[in-house]
Amino acid sequence: MSFPVSKVRAAQAVACLFGPFFLLFTSLIAQGAEAKHWGFGPLEMFPIESQIQLVSPLDANNDGLSDLIVSNPRKSELTLLLNQTGHEGANPEGNRQVLKNVNDGVNRLPPDARFKTKSILIQSRPKALATGALDQDALPDIIFYDDRETLTVLWNGKEGAWSEKTTWRVTDGIPGLKSLMIKDLNMDALPDIALLGESQVSIFYNKGGRAFDQPRNIQIPSGVTSFEPVDVNQDHQLDLVFHVPNRKDGLYICLRNARSFGNFIQVPSIPFAKVFWQHDTYHGKVQMFAISDHLDQLMAYELGLRPSAKSTEKTDSGALQMIRFPEFSGIKRGVCWADMNEDGRDDCLVSDPDAGLLNVFLSNQQEGWDEPRIFPSLTGVQELTVMDWGRDGGLEVFLLSKDEDQIGHAHWDSVSKIMSYPEKLPSLSKPLVMQGQTSGAGHSSPSLVVLHENDQGWAVSTIGSELSMQTQSFQGSLKGIPERLMLHDLDQDDRVDCLVFTPYEPLICLRQQTEGIYETIELTPPGGSWQGGWATSGDLDADGRSELIMPFKNMVRAYNMTSRTLSNDTDASTLDWALQVVGQINGPSNASSLRSGVVLEDDEGAATHVALFDVSGSRLHVAEQDSKGVWRVIDGQDMAVNELVRLQQLENEGSQEILLLCEGKDGATVNTMGGQAPLLKAMGKQRSMAREARLQSLLSADFDQDGMPEVFALETSEHRVECFQLEPDQSFSILNQWSVFEKRSYRNQGAAFPEPKEGIVADFTGDGLLDLCLIVHDRVILYPQYSWTGTKSAK
Repeated sequence: MSFPVSKVRAAQAVACLFGPFFLLFTSLIAQGAEAKHWGFGPLEMFPIESQIQLVSPLDANNDGLSDLIVSNPRKSELTLLLNQTGHEGANPEGNRQVLKNVNDGVNRLPPDARFKTKSILIQSRPKALATGALDQDALPDIIFYDDRETLTVLWNGKEGAWSEKTTWRVTDGIPGLKSLMIKDLNMDALPDIALLGESQVSIFYNKGGRAFDQPRNIQIPSGVTSFEPVDVNQDHQLDLVFHVPNRKDGLYICLRNARSFGNFIQVPSIPFAKVFWQHDTYHGKVQMFAISDHLDQLMAYELGLRPSAKSTEKTDSGALQMIRFPEFSGIKRGVCWADMNEDGRDDCLVSDPDAGLLNVFLSNQQEGWDEPRIFPSLTGVQELTVMDWGRDGGLEVFLLSKDEDQIGHAHWDSVSKIMSYPEKLPSLSKPLVMQGQTSGAGHSSPSLVVLHENDQGWAVSTIGSELSMQTQSFQGSLKGIPERLMLHDLDQDDRVDCLVFTPYEPLICLRQQTEGIYETIELTPPGGSWQGGWATSGDLDADGRSELIMPFKNMVRAYNMTSRTLSNDTDASTLDWALQVVGQINGPSNASSLRSGVVLEDDEGAATHVALFDVSGSRLHVAEQDSKGVWRVIDGQDMAVNELVRLQQLENEGSQEILLLCEGKDGATVNTMGGQAPLLKAMGKQRSMAREARLQSLLSADFDQDGMPEVFALETSEHRVECFQLEPDQSFSILNQWSVFEKRSYRNQGAAFPEPKEGIVADFTGDGLLDLCLIVHDRVILYPQYSWTGTKSAK
């Protein structure tokens, strides 16, 4: 590969600090045809100020030429570089005015330079910057997020004035090249604004006329540092792709539908330091270029779908769909799953205890969940339950508030998808836990069962739809604070019992004798008191009846309550109740710490497998019975779940896919077992040519217009630019490389930032060819592209 160098003018004598002035690339037009050559001509340098950053292209004056804007934090201003190509007095390729000092040619803009600068004073230091026409006047506007936690739009006015502005206060925005965007996210032909924060994305939907809606906030996975708009499923709507650097499975997709963005879908992947997405229009594919977590490799992937599993493999992990809950300061919040929109799939209701709000995530046609509908509610809600209380087809939502010491019930309108404000139920002193109960199994009608304190000690009350209440009191006080009330026929007598779970205390069973009348039985599981976790019920031994399934150390056990008759001196016999182990499933190792197990049922209701959650490695395991009837773990998968709260199979009517819920303190992950899942298909990888490579960024574009993108890697250990091309056989070929400069900084000082810092690709010369622009030290460096057909020496 040749590196012809053009003659250097006196004003550019400092070029010894920089790489070659003419870089040549060769590509074949067709087999047996003449070679097509392209390269970069003599570089052009535009000194501005040290520490410049956040470069963005725009056509500021709508003259058809690409301009530039950069942040100048040292002067608390933005520097606009207006393109003068073809304007009178501009002669970027001609002889420049002879300056008194040779260094003036690189430390000052010559009067005939391609760009002239204009300063926009902002009195702050931008942390993120983007440009785009927001008010439909064909003139690009400037938006930035600064160190004063302010998001500002500078409106492009007449004759280049930037005096009018619109601002918002946003407290948790993060800095970065990919933390702020201007895109039409709701497909209404109006560009919107999206800002990435530490815990959420704030989307400002454009209403036209320089007006925007109040920000729509979407909770995001923790650790996200960048996001990009990509039409992932090619439905002509922009989806959002998020990245958590250097984390396994750190890619998340948020699909857009007609109404809103949906939940997050986790993409299985190895750790990446940085990712860069693009739509390959030539092949109709979505591509991702990535920098490895060690910063030394360039990798290319194609995003696709793994097909649904066969009927015999329905326990294989499918798409991991994530719903992020609002942040709150307490220990416990109310969460409930029920079919609120009558589509056969469970929806998610989540309380926001601090704000006094209730979030309802409704399922959508993309087999996920929409952004939440938010309704006013009680504060401090710690428990939720939903049921058809009046047996009229409508749903009632019950909310237990510890802060307000009451239980409220709200009506859900399934047509308008609106929830009423909760009404207070009849006075119950200090409600502790509650659970909804359907008719049957010893109860003639749906009712709400509440455990609460009263003057006698504590009581259990059953409240009917006509506010009829039956209360049974018990003497003494409860040991500890009950965490959960579970309804389950523990003694298998066809009457539902109430189980009270209190961590590190014996299990209390309120055995139902007649409707609403209970006897208290204190039970200690074999091996010690219940130590926490999520208890479930299921038919583990295939006898047609459900058992109580509770975690214990590295196993889960299935229990029934059995009795034996005891005689005493009065000749009156009594029953002694105890828990009996009727089944057990061990975890994959002695070090496992299982917190829950749930029996999975197919679409016909038959038990097939058991899902186990192991908090020691935050892994989900699946167990099945072997030919001898022994349950054995057959599969496992990492799950991004913080402090498991609930493990449950969700309703998924009309589908053979199993929806397994793993709910944590800050969100829920739903495993679509056996269903389609996103898949990154490896296309090629290439190690940097630097000895101790540290790749900073990637720029991709089809420079030679052959349908295959070229990728420019900015390498900072040796201050290089490396150019690669992704070939049709999915391998990378090395096209060229060059040093941007040879000394550490322009004045031979230690560099404060990795250099080169940033780069963009655009046509800056007006010849229809893409050019390369870099930010290095205190200046913008432009590499204009040249293209010709023939011999290498023809140009």
